[in-house]
Amino acid sequence: MTVVILCLFVFVSKRYKDLHTYSSSTISSDVEKDFTNERSNREINTEHGRSDVKISITNGRSDITIDGPASNKDSVVKTNGSMKFTLLTAYMRSGSTFLGSLLGIQSNIFYFYEPLHKQNIFKYVQGDQYCSYTKPECELRPEKRELFLDFLTDLYNCTMVPHEDKLNVQLFKMLGGPKWQKFSQCMVKTHNSAPKCLKEMENECKKYEFRSAKVLRMGLDDAAMLLNRLPNLRLIHLFRDPRAVINSHIHTGWFPMKSNNMQALEDDIKALCSRLDHDTVAAHKVLKQYPDRIKIVQYDDLYGNITKLEKVFEFTGMPLTPTVKTYIKSKIGGKTLKTKGFHPAASYRGLLSYPIVQMVDKHCENALQMLGLRSFSSVEELRNVSISHINDKLTFVVN
Repeated sequence: MTVVILCLFVFVSKRYKDLHTYSSSTISSDVEKDFTNERSNREINTEHGRSDVKISITNGRSDITIDGPASNKDSVVKTNGSMKFTLLTAYMRSGSTFLGSLLGIQSNIFYFYEPLHKQNIFKYVQGDQYCSYTKPECELRPEKRELFLDFLTDLYNCTMVPHEDKLNVQLFKMLGGPKWQKFSQCMVKTHNSAPKCLKEMENECKKYEFRSAKVLRMGLDDAAMLLNRLPNLRLIHLFRDPRAVINSHIHTGWFPMKSNNMQALEDDIKALCSRLDHDTVAAHKVLKQYPDRIKIVQYDDLYGNITKLEKVFEFTGMPLTPTVKTYIKSKIGGKTLKTKGFHPAASYRGLLSYPIVQMVDKHCENALQMLGLRSFSSVEELRNVSISHINDKLTFVVN
């Protein structure tokens, strides 16, 4: 049994790496055209766009103003009052896979794992811009946000067939929970007829009043615009110490950045820090607008704390089943990095070189302060784990 499980883990890990590589090199350009063509086939009137969100940038810092609900959608999507939708937003290598899996393993939840993955793995939407995950650069693409919002709205309403080319169903089958096993069975039965099988999954999706998704390719305030469209939606945003994120970037095989390329490394750090600067500002603003529908959490607060993980889940309004409780306990109690749900929150302190930590502390100075995290003034301070990497307290804690 141990050998079988180990082989399965190696196979899934390799397939996940292959899917990331394939998506970024082969699929992205085609799907990008699909999104663009779909948008070009609609009437676009910028006067009816989102005028209540204003983003100004001063000295590299973003500031966001949200005046009130608005959307390019003509009306709020009507849903059954008993339905409960959850959206988890985060960043690559931030612990989001484990947090999302708590939603995916529930027998009464239909889960979409990274539905924006296929269109471009290393880009994300921030306001009118389409930005690189690995370089501090963005291009003006004002149509992207509305396309992504339309796409996600359709998925929450179980509309999949029109979006066949945009859905990475291979990733759904691997990491989207047991519901997607039916898609695999259907593909065998229908000799790989994706439209037929997606239609079957639409019908399957509609059976569940609880639906959830994990999204890594939208700014926090952009994703929060879905709350206007979907009255039953709740949003969870996960922050993680950027030094831990960079450490994971370096040690993740499929991520296109290694520590021996200092220019690529600094570009990656700048890109991450710029996004965190934006989202830490946005977090306070969207919390004021939607105090009961958004929960901002920090990896360092959740790590090793079963009670807090359970409270995050309860925030969604979905029942916390014995299956999920057992799953949480098994992951928190894992004895190795591979069996833990969350890796140790500050393990980077013994792994990253001090020059790299200095680089992150420099570019992420504002974000670190906004998250309540300490900058390290010497290599001795970095390695001395009796000195907490948290200042007085974290900014976002689960109570």
